[in-house]
Amino acid sequence: MFETLKTLYKDEDAVATVEYALLLALLLAALVFTWRGFGCSVRTVIWRASNAFDVAGG
Repeated sequence: MFETLKTLYKDEDAVATVEYALLLALLLAALVFTWRGFGCSVRTVIWRASNAFDVAGG
C-alpha cells in the first residue's frame, strides 16, 4: 500500500494537466478581454468619424 501511495505521489501527469488547463483558461480570458477592448475602440472610432461627417455635412 505504501508503494501505491508513493507511486501516486510521484505521478505528475494530473498536476501538469491541471496547470495546462489553468494556463489555457487564463489565456482565453485575456483574449476575450483584449477582443472586447478592440471592439470598443473600433466602435468609438466609427462613432467619431460618423459625427465628423454629420458636422461637416451640415
